[in-house]
Amino acid sequence: MASVQTLSAKSTVRFFGNVTRNLLAAEEQQGVGHHVALSIVGVPSAPFGYYAGKKVQEDLVSASRGGWTILRATQFHEFAAQTAARGRLGGLVAAPKGRTQPVAAAEVAEELVALALGSPRGFAGEIGGPEERELPELVRRYLGAVGDRSRVLAIPLPGGMGRAMRAGTLLPSAGAKLGVQTFEEWLATVSA
Repeated sequence: MASVQTLSAKSTVRFFGNVTRNLLAAEEQQGVGHHVALSIVGVPSAPFGYYAGKKVQEDLVSASRGGWTILRATQFHEFAAQTAARGRLGGLVAAPKGRTQPVAAAEVAEELVALALGSPRGFAGEIGGPEERELPELVRRYLGAVGDRSRVLAIPLPGGMGRAMRAGTLLPSAGAKLGVQTFEEWLATVSA
C-alpha cells in the first residue's frame, strides 16, 4: 500500500499518478495479472484534496490493460487520532464537521487479501464500519481515551470536501460490506 501524508490535491495527484503508473508498468513487464488497489468511499463524488490523488489512481488502474480490482473503504478508526494530530493548536483541536463510518484497518486488510487471492473483479464495492458517527465526536472520544484534555472545536470545512463530509457523501452506499469492530471496541485497544 502506497500513500502520502498531505491534503494537497496537487501533491496527491502527482504522487498517486507517478506511483500507480510505475506499479502498472512494472506489473506489465513482470507479467503480473492482477493489480489490487485500495481506494476511499466517496472518491468519484468528492475528488478534492487527498481524494483527488485517489481518483487519479482509480482512473489509471481501471484504464490499465491488466486485470484489476479496486476496493473502496471508509476511513479507518485511526483517522480520529490523525485528525487530532493535524488539527492541534495548543490546547485546542480543530476537527472538521462531518459524518463518517469508520472501519477497522484489520477488516479492510482481510478483505484486500481475499480479493488479491481471487480473480480480478473491477470495482469490488465498498467496505465501511458498523455505525455512522460525527468526526468531532470521535476525536473527542479518542482524546479522552488517551488522557488528552484538549478542547475539540467542530469546524465546517469550506469547499467541496467540506460539503461532501457534511452531506454524507463519504459514507458507504446501501450495498456496502460492513465490518464488525465498533469505534469503542477499537478505542479500548488504544487506551489499554
